[in-house]
Amino acid sequence: MDAPATTPREIAVPVSIFVTLRTELAKEAGALPTIHALHHAGYQAGSEAAAAFAVGGEVGSMGQSAFWVRLSEFFSRRGWGTLRQSGDHSGIALLSSPDWAEASPDADDSEASCCFSTGFLSGLLSELAGGPVAVLEVDCRARGDEQCCFAFGSEVAIHDLYGRLLDGTNLEGARAALEPRVPSQKCGGHRGGRGAPPWQGATTRNSRAILRRSNAARVDASAPECRRTSGTGH
Repeated sequence: MDAPATTPREIAVPVSIFVTLRTELAKEAGALPTIHALHHAGYQAGSEAAAAFAVGGEVGSMGQSAFWVRLSEFFSRRGWGTLRQSGDHSGIALLSSPDWAEASPDADDSEASCCFSTGFLSGLLSELAGGPVAVLEVDCRARGDEQCCFAFGSEVAIHDLYGRLLDGTNLEGARAALEPRVPSQKCGGHRGGRGAPPWQGATTRNSRAILRRSNAARVDASAPECRRTSGTGH
């Protein structure tokens, strides 16, 4: 009998699959259910991809610099694009890419469209951290921005960031206005078992902290919203 696989199987497909999936799902189910479905699918895929990321070393013992280099290499080797971590805010950090695969510069979308990637990053980082990590796409090449940019951190921090962006504050101003918060045990902080993650403030209350979109600036029972209104960029 074959030994059980320790990492998930991976396949290569054309990047056009992202646009095709969004278009066809929207025809069948509508825009909002499509975004929810892609977030859920991305989260599940990201959670499973953590096993492949962790092969060859203990993630919890890695320094921050080494971790982000490894994360960038993990995505670039798989054709996702160049990913760079930045930000000195203790509660919210950024992952940005000038060539992210899910975003089509020709799409001319009015909203950030990397729905699968948002879920994927949340699932991957949550699994590696040992506690949920919320992710919000704040810039998107498909919407005309120069790069795709994903903010991540605790649910509280991402919720506050999202609210300020909806109010018209640009990203830099919104992040500067946020007070760093340390999650308490009541809100479900990191409980150990895998070593401390190489970032701070990255746990949330919810076991599936993928970001959802709605037409109202509110938080549902699962996680902060995903959608950002136009005109709130850098």
